[in-house]
Amino acid sequence: MKLIFCLNQAFSLCEEDCRRKGKTMPPQPTGKTSPKKMFWECFSYKGVGSLFPVQGMMKSDQSIEVLQRRLIPDMQKAFSSGEGIFQQDLVPCHCSKKVKKFLYDNKIAVLKWPDNSPDLNQIENLWAII
Repeated sequence: MKLIFCLNQAFSLCEEDCRRKGKTMPPQPTGKTSPKKMFWECFSYKGVGSLFPVQGMMKSDQSIEVLQRRLIPDMQKAFSSGEGIFQQDLVPCHCSKKVKKFLYDNKIAVLKWPDNSPDLNQIENLWAII
C-alpha cells in the first residue's frame, strides 16, 4: 500500500532548549506554560515530506491551507501516478466537514482507521527519532 502519513505536533520550546543545555526548567507562574511551536509533517516510504510551521492551534481552514500547499505537492512528488493514500491523525480539525469535503473534491484517498491507534500511526515513531 502506498501511504503518506501526516501529523500535527507541538513542541515546548523552553523545555527542550533547557534539557539540551543541561539546565533545569525555570519555575513557571501558575496557569502559564512554556511557549510551544506547532508543526505539520508528512512522510512516505519514499522519504520525508514537508515540515510546515503552524501558527497557533490548527483549525479547519488552516488545515485545508496546509493540505493544499504541502500535502498535494508532496503526494504528487511521492506518487506521480496518483495512487497514494493519505493517513492523518484523527484530531477534530482533520475530521471536520470542510476538510473532508476538500479531500473529496481533490480526489485524495484517505485511509480509514480507528481512533486512538498509535500502533498504526507510523509518524509517531518518526517524531520520537526527531
